[in-house]
Amino acid sequence: MNAALRKNAGCARLTSVAAAVGALLLVFLTTRSAEPLNKAASDAVAKPRQSFGLKGSLDAAGKFTPQNNSGATNLLAPKTQAEAEKTLREALGLSQTGPDTFTIGRLALNRKERAVTIPARVNMNREVVEYALVSETGKQHESVFTTEVRPDQAHLAALLLGVTPAAMPADAAQPVEVPSTNAVQIEVTWKTSGVDARHSLAALILIKTTPGSPGKPMPGGDWFYNGLTLGESGFAAQLEGSFISLITDASALVNNPRPDRANDDLHFPNDRLLPPVGTPVEIILRFKPLGSAAPPPGRSVNTTH
Repeated sequence: MNAALRKNAGCARLTSVAAAVGALLLVFLTTRSAEPLNKAASDAVAKPRQSFGLKGSLDAAGKFTPQNNSGATNLLAPKTQAEAEKTLREALGLSQTGPDTFTIGRLALNRKERAVTIPARVNMNREVVEYALVSETGKQHESVFTTEVRPDQAHLAALLLGVTPAAMPADAAQPVEVPSTNAVQIEVTWKTSGVDARHSLAALILIKTTPGSPGKPMPGGDWFYNGLTLGESGFAAQLEGSFISLITDASALVNNPRPDRANDDLHFPNDRLLPPVGTPVEIILRFKPLGSAAPPPGRSVNTTH
């Protein structure tokens, strides 16, 4: 690749980063009570001012009003788009580690592979569950896995891949045909005695229609990435800590499109495959290439059972 092509490729990557960060910033600015999102955005604005010893207040629109309206405030505003992006990236924990790789907090993003890797741990391997993954501030009493990663960080990763949020149909009694633009396959990996174990998320969830029955693994196939939704109180997924839901939950980042989502008493951890509670795992979300055709019904990720 010659110098001109390398430069163009680099510019394209930076443009997509700027667009994704800008999109998330836009939601920051329209969200008034979503913690810690507003706090991160406010801190990113307030800390530079504090470093100059200035005092003042931020209104609901994010406008800073100094107590002493002096020309010195001009020194505090980012002078370029690059400076503004840098401030927001630091607030979100975003850094580029390679030509196509990023970290966002503890999350890892590979744009070439269109993969988002979330570090987590096993939280439950028995009892009924309603979620596959929640944050540590989420509904841990009904989730198989928990993570320290924030939902807004995972959503930023999806934005960097060009994924657009979409609402899943409300009728929980019917299977949903997942559009390729929002289709994501999910697998879970961990080490057992130094050997890598890898399973589809569906294989780690049992459907038990009869109490006491051994149950059967969930059908394989795609999951529905609907992204962050903005409600009256802010980002629902951020407030509730919901990443991957097994039942219908419009606030979660990822939803189960299968008919079993209509019943909150069917889903159980597959204790025949899952490692002990507390075991570190990685949950990998693999998005389809942009412009790819929808997969045949029932298509599943390759798994090791």
